[in-house]
Amino acid sequence: MTPDEFLSKIFAKDPTAVIEAITAQAASYRRPALTTRELIDRLALTSPGFAEQALEALDDR
Repeated sequence: MTPDEFLSKIFAKDPTAVIEAITAQAASYRRPALTTRELIDRLALTSPGFAEQALEALDDR
């Protein structure tokens, strides 16, 4: 299973919890500070399908 498949399956089960977890993770970055969108953009390098879904969910908030 690829990272993209793994994250997409978790996202499909509970998208709200995944977005909340990514938001919390982004908030913990200090050097450099990251927004939730920037963290998702970084995840897109290895998980483009997941990142697309996550960005759509983030935009719907």
